[in-house]
Amino acid sequence: ISGIFFLYIASLLGDEDYGHVSYLFASANMIGTIALLGSKDVLIVFRAKDVKIQSTIFLIVVLASIICAIGSYFFIESTIVSIYIIGIVIFSLTISETLGVKNFKRYSLFVILQRVLGISLAVGFYFVIGLEGIILGYAIGYIPFGILGFVSCKNTPINFQMIKTRKKFMINSYAKSLMKTFVGQLDKIVIFPLIGAALLGNY
Repeated sequence: ISGIFFLYIASLLGDEDYGHVSYLFASANMIGTIALLGSKDVLIVFRAKDVKIQSTIFLIVVLASIICAIGSYFFIESTIVSIYIIGIVIFSLTISETLGVKNFKRYSLFVILQRVLGISLAVGFYFVIGLEGIILGYAIGYIPFGILGFVSCKNTPINFQMIKTRKKFMINSYAKSLMKTFVGQLDKIVIFPLIGAALLGNY
């Protein structure tokens, strides 16, 4: 679904605008990964072991995402990118926790519905407000499914000791996720200011 969407957007926008959108997505995804603090693997592994760590993780990571979203505004100067960062973070937490408790049907449903909703909104908002509408549509598509993840935190106490005793695993997970994202996104962030949006769009 995502592949078809980005091929369609590339043909719709042209080189320069597609390069600009690619830069915004890459920046937002990198900042979102920074805000996640390696929590995706932590939730998957420890929820599978029935360790009730989700409330603590959600609290820390959501606060980190808000801080990163505010910080990103001063560099990228886009409120919509800030919204996207928060959206992708809470969605990532939700699907990781869902996968951790082995609710595979719900996980698949969330991912597919998010893509369909996000892409539909992205195309619609593009024709209304332009380039940033693509980012906004994707961001709004994340938020409803992300909020559902907070249901699992309802009756689970916050316990920072759980984080402290598992910090080594969390640090290793964080390093792995940062490396994976930087390998996939850093080139776009370097190319955009150095060579320009049109060449990035072709790249």
